[in-house]
Amino acid sequence: MGKTAKPQRDQAAPASDIHARIAAEAAACRTAPRPSVRDAGEFPALGALLDSGRTALEQSIPTQFDHAGKTYFLRVSIGLARLMVFDTPTAYEPMACAMSGSSEEFGHTPGH
Repeated sequence: MGKTAKPQRDQAAPASDIHARIAAEAAACRTAPRPSVRDAGEFPALGALLDSGRTALEQSIPTQFDHAGKTYFLRVSIGLARLMVFDTPTAYEPMACAMSGSSEEFGHTPGH
């Protein structure tokens, strides 16, 4: 029987372990001088995480709200959002930070 190869400690995270890839990409981003602009294409797993965060933010915008017994309808443009993603609820420092800008509007769709 042949010897089995020992796994190397510094191997890249397997493609199936998305959370390990996200953590590795976030760590690589944090080594850059701050503030810095990074191309999301360089860090696809981390970029997808930040996109999911932005989508969650957009989907959480209500379409209406009540004030003094009357319903009003809300439309929001986020403009420039600073996203900070934490990997645990007790983490002091964010795992990743990003600025996301858009002129898209969310919430109430006029005319409905």
